[in-house]
Amino acid sequence: MSGALLHGTRRKQRLLLASLVLQANRKVAVDELIGQLWGQRPPASALANLQSYVAQLRRLFADQAPRLETGPGSYQLHAGDEELDHLVFERLVHDGQAACAAGRLTLASQQLTAALGLWRGSRWRRTWSCPSRCGPW
Repeated sequence: MSGALLHGTRRKQRLLLASLVLQANRKVAVDELIGQLWGQRPPASALANLQSYVAQLRRLFADQAPRLETGPGSYQLHAGDEELDHLVFERLVHDGQAACAAGRLTLASQQLTAALGLWRGSRWRRTWSCPSRCGPW
């Protein structure tokens, strides 16, 4: 997946994609997504708008294998283990911690350094201005 996909998309669509990416390969309830997009007081049109944003994301992914799956009351974004920096980061941290516990400190250092190298800038820059309901980011 490329950050270039986001150029020209609307804020809510970017927020939806960010929410799905952060929970890649897991089903995310429609109600949870509506809460993330609109907070505690979603408009009456929230479900229809969400469905429209999902359809737009599907068009962005049209030239790739099916990425966005609809399930009963949920959506799931499929991504390979090496496609998303945060998945690679989690694997490298896990492997680095295991190497450290096994006394393989050089390998642990390499893996943890590689994990840190994946983070560039703010993880939410240009995705949203985070209201207080989103957390401390």
